[in-house]
This record gives sequence, C-alpha cells and structure tokens, in this order.
Amino acid sequence: MRPFLLVLLCWSLSGCGIPGGAVMWAQTKGYSGDGVMRNCSNMLGSGYAIEFPKFDASRSYAASYRVSHVPQLHRIDGRNDPILYLRFYSSVGYTKTKQIKKGVTARFRVILVNSHGQVMHSVEVPFSTSGWSSAQNLYGVSIEAFHFDPDASYVFNVSYTPGAVPPPAKQVYFAIDNCAYY
Repeated sequence: MRPFLLVLLCWSLSGCGIPGGAVMWAQTKGYSGDGVMRNCSNMLGSGYAIEFPKFDASRSYAASYRVSHVPQLHRIDGRNDPILYLRFYSSVGYTKTKQIKKGVTARFRVILVNSHGQVMHSVEVPFSTSGWSSAQNLYGVSIEAFHFDPDASYVFNVSYTPGAVPPPAKQVYFAIDNCAYY
C-alpha cells in the first residue's frame, strides 16, 4: 500500500496522472478570455490548449485576443510555458509539404502586451524558414514559448499575410499549446 501512496503523491506533486488532471481541470475552468480552452491532460501529465478562430489562409488577417488566468504547469520534463502556433490542416503529406514549404510566402506577426501596456514579446515569422511540426495532417508553425503569470491579463495582437503563396490549407488558426504529449 505504501508504494502506491508514494507513486500517487509523486504524481500529484509533479502534475501527472489523475490528480494532475484534476488540478488542470480546475485551472482550465478559471481561464477567461478569447478562444476555446481545452484540457488535454493524459495519464502521464497535465496539459491544456487554447484555440482561436480559424480564418481564410488566402487572405490577410489581423486580430487581438485577450487571455487571462492562463493555467500553470510544472512538468517533470521541465517544459512549463506554452508554445504559440499558427496551425493548419493539410492532406498533401509530410514529404510533399516539406517541398512546398520552401515556396510559401506567408508570414505572421505576434505582439504580446501585458495589462500595463508593456510589450512582452514581439516576433515576425516567415513560413518558409520556420519550423513546421505535424501530427495526423495537423501542421503547426511554432513561434516560441511564452510565459504567462497566473493572475495576469494579456492581449495578443496577431497579423497574418499570405503573400503570393499561402500554406497548403484552406484555413489557419492561432493556438496556445501546452498539451501533455507523452
């Protein structure tokens, strides 16, 4: 019985398993802001994602997204802060997508501003030279990890320009991802 309690305690403290998932569920319920919050915890770890509205990949786009009370993670793998992605679905296949990527002229910009009006991050990302990750035809162009203080409010000012050659998708969308993928 003691080994089981020890394992359960370790999972609780590291944010893993059922206790960690329960903690994440409570934190996702405390989120306020734009987008759709999703709890993506699993038996090995806690996680969440916030997905913002999809938009036409062939047209320019600009929006401001408000986020507040973003969940906090303390993982055993050391990755605590979420990554911001511009995502899209494509069925052309990973090998062909790698070839297409070189010619894509789309780019996007993200400016993260805190509630005091201070710019916390500002980055512009060209699709052709950025890292693309994929899973089951879902591609993500990642920016970097962003840190959110637990009780703070932020605004993401995002813009997207397709250029002459947009990514191989009908729609794209921004997502803050901190899912448990292990």
